[in-house]
Amino acid sequence: MFEVDKISKKFGAVAALQEVSFAVLQGEIWGIAGANGAGKTTLLRILSGAEGCDSGSVRWNDCDLLDNTRKLRRYVALMPDTLPDVGDITTAEYLDFYRRAFCRDADAARCAAKFCGILPEWEKKFFSELSRGMKQRVSLARMLIAEPEVFLLDEPGEGLDPRGRSELRDILRRLAGKGHTILVSSHILAELQEFVSGVVILDTGRVIAQGRLDELLPRYEAQTLEELYLNLTAKEVAR
Repeated sequence: MFEVDKISKKFGAVAALQEVSFAVLQGEIWGIAGANGAGKTTLLRILSGAEGCDSGSVRWNDCDLLDNTRKLRRYVALMPDTLPDVGDITTAEYLDFYRRAFCRDADAARCAAKFCGILPEWEKKFFSELSRGMKQRVSLARMLIAEPEVFLLDEPGEGLDPRGRSELRDILRRLAGKGHTILVSSHILAELQEFVSGVVILDTGRVIAQGRLDELLPRYEAQTLEELYLNLTAKEVAR
């Protein structure tokens, strides 16, 4: 189980996150939903170790990860919303760099590339020549080489066409089927609902609802995740 407990973060006087807590079972895909500026990216950066927090803990099966950077990097991998800009390296060289960095054998890179649908003819292309959808696959393969337990993806569907988003969802489902836990942040709620089993809804850095969709929707008498979000945030505004 991936457990997030009372994560808080301030930037000066601004509270970016306020005691954010939730737990996701192994092999599940959960969404992190909220408007731009709700704290989604800050949360994912903290969970990956890219950003420090003021208080709180992150645990994987009772192992506190924030107190152990090595284990955090071993168990958790992040794909940020901005993809790397590396123009003078081929796809094969890019994946081989990470394969060597994580001390994996050549088969690890090949298996990761195949799993993510990276075609052999892509390997000779420079990374800068790839479409955004191709870059997403290469970034997922890079994460898979590290063999993390938890995948964090920040707005992965941004800029992808419908086919690209569908193929990305298929890869994530297969990763979950292999036992990986996946958190996906997005403000496109209709898309999230298509493939997540649970959701954490953030509003100005606070969790206003979290849990499995099959429990949340009937609890708040909502038909869709978007309706649930709009109803909850309207109540927050009215306070």
